[in-house]
Amino acid sequence: MEDMRDSIAMLRIVRMVIKFHPLLTITSLIYRVILLQDWIEHEVSNQWKALKVYFQSTMRSLLDPIIEKMKNLSEALEMHLHNEAAKGQLKAKLVVSRVG
Repeated sequence: MEDMRDSIAMLRIVRMVIKFHPLLTITSLIYRVILLQDWIEHEVSNQWKALKVYFQSTMRSLLDPIIEKMKNLSEALEMHLHNEAAKGQLKAKLVVSRVG
């Protein structure tokens, strides 16, 4: 008799599981969607970081030669102005010595 009651109880449990199975499936699906969303956010974040690093290195490789040339031109201009100033002082001394 107790075996029969246990069997009926088990049958009721199985019926409840079958009855609520769609709910469990929906819950499982929602959980999988959440996991997928987390994974997508993680991958997008990683790809964005990689793209940012690539962009920075590309810009640096493009700009470094230009910056180096600008420095060289600046130094050359400074030397030229220094030489011109020295010539101007020399000319000024020559003019003063001729006048004086």
